[in-house]
Amino acid sequence: MSRSLSRLTLSSLALVTLLAACDTSPTPDYRIKLMPSADGKSTIAVPPECASWHTENNSPLENLSGRQFGCATAHNLAAQVADPNDLIEGDKLGKPDAIFTAATVRDYRMGKSKSLIDPQVDGPVPATPTNSGVTQ
Repeated sequence: MSRSLSRLTLSSLALVTLLAACDTSPTPDYRIKLMPSADGKSTIAVPPECASWHTENNSPLENLSGRQFGCATAHNLAAQVADPNDLIEGDKLGKPDAIFTAATVRDYRMGKSKSLIDPQVDGPVPATPTNSGVTQ
């Protein structure tokens, strides 16, 4: 009797543990979608729709990340990418410049390389005017 009771208890415990780990809600899709632009000559990145943080039902004491975790990252990436096709495949690498690389290593070994500017020692670096289109 005790052996069958312990098996039943163990089986019940395993079942409860498995059911507690189940998450029946669907996982949101936060992938960035690529669509042709209106003129059809380029591609645009469409950011995902992020859920509101106000609809989250997790207790702060549970220390769980929300379902929309990661959506802001995908949204910001879609807004910042210059060429959305780079999200699928990056640019091809150009040919390496072995002569320039070897000369740089040689100059470093001979002590001819320039050190980084240290504002504490060298003082502040004066701002150089740029042609940014801003009028003063």
